[in-house]
Amino acid sequence: MTRTSRLSEAFARNHPAEIASFLAANSAETLVETVLQLPDDAAAAVVSHLPHGTANAVLSQVADDRVGEWLGESSVGQALNLVLRLDPTRRAGILGDLPNRALRVRLERLVVYPRRTLGALADATTVRLQAATPLHEAVSILRGQNEIEQGPVWIVDESGRFLGELDMVKVVLASRPDAQVRDCLKALSALHAESSLLAAHDDPSWLHHLSLPVVDHDGHLLGSVTRAQLTRFVAEDAPETSSGIADTLASLAGQYLRFLAVCLAELLPSRPSR
Repeated sequence: MTRTSRLSEAFARNHPAEIASFLAANSAETLVETVLQLPDDAAAAVVSHLPHGTANAVLSQVADDRVGEWLGESSVGQALNLVLRLDPTRRAGILGDLPNRALRVRLERLVVYPRRTLGALADATTVRLQAATPLHEAVSILRGQNEIEQGPVWIVDESGRFLGELDMVKVVLASRPDAQVRDCLKALSALHAESSLLAAHDDPSWLHHLSLPVVDHDGHLLGSVTRAQLTRFVAEDAPETSSGIADTLASLAGQYLRFLAVCLAELLPSRPSR
């Protein structure tokens, strides 16, 4: 196919969300063919605005070096959106090859977390929609990808920052033809990526939710985690932790009893010998 016109390229740069919304209904193959014709900065902007599952499918068909070129031409927000849509097994290699060291270090700090933190456990394939997406288009996207029944749908702004959860009751009751995803938002507090698994496991939000969003220090949605996942990972550490606590308590109890015996020996009069 011939390269896109300058007008199309300019429109993609200035209105990536609209282009992404229009293209999202196409197959991944068609999307890849289309975005590869765009300049790197325009392609990165469009792909970063695609629904997460669609963007993930597109990126899976794009070579690592081309993805790296897109990252190099992106703003930090767009680059972060792209990295979060990559298969986690590809992230380290692509980031490691970025020539822009400052961008590489910043992205690694944003997406690489210690093993026993929520950031490392978060599932990046969680379903998310941008708040400005027309509601009828969002419903079509979710139906086409069979994502409505796979769990909660998170709502983010254009920079990928978490805003809330999609309220399906509001979606069903929505009557305005110009309704947007933001009109069906339900407020929800997110977990922080830096939190330990044990601290997150005790969060009171689990009383009402089976899955919760995970955000970075700047509010970008990294993914989601389920109560079942947390329980499983915390349980793996429980035997070792419980054993350590038990040994400590036993030691303290022994010292206390020895101290008590000494005190009693000092306080009680000795029995006279016969």
